[in-house]
Amino acid sequence: MPNWCSTSYQIVGKQQNVDKLFKELQKVLSTDRSDEKDNTSFLPDSSWLGYVVSDILGIDHEKECIPCRGNIDYMEEQMNDNESFAYFALSTETAWTDCRKLFYLLSVKFDVEILFYTEELGCDIHETNDEEGLYFDTRYLLDDSNNDMNYYSSFESLAKEIEEMTGERPDEFKDIDEILERHRLSESMYAHQIDIVSLLDGISDS
Repeated sequence: MPNWCSTSYQIVGKQQNVDKLFKELQKVLSTDRSDEKDNTSFLPDSSWLGYVVSDILGIDHEKECIPCRGNIDYMEEQMNDNESFAYFALSTETAWTDCRKLFYLLSVKFDVEILFYTEELGCDIHETNDEEGLYFDTRYLLDDSNNDMNYYSSFESLAKEIEEMTGERPDEFKDIDEILERHRLSESMYAHQIDIVSLLDGISDS
């Protein structure tokens, strides 16, 4: 049984390019796959990413080694800021990690920019390629197993939260673990720094 990775995407670019990808994805999601009587796989599910690989990219995912074990679980309506620029968001649930190679190939085929934020808590994956924080500005995460997860766009806001809980304000991210340990919070509370990555990461190795 895999750990499930949640990834949010923002697809942006020229309106004609974004519109073309959006309509292709809509077509995949609306195709009736109920004749696929395989209850042990993703085949009966129209939202399976394998159909994005085959129907949109025209590729055999097994031969080309394109990970696609997971589903699109949400896609919002396309928005147009003006006559030349458009965008839409979607999210996926995938096994272990995000399906980066797939979305890289989509970005190339349709000439769009794809920004994302991905996390899988079991493997301590917290990554984004949105370096400027245009759509995904989370840079730190405080995972409290007794309550909830809190997200922060700056170290200052995270440091303030730590200070309110413990009376100690960290000067650097690396100070947080020691502070939590001193206040007997380290077994239930974990701080994470979001890694800035690229949509290209791992493509040449896959």
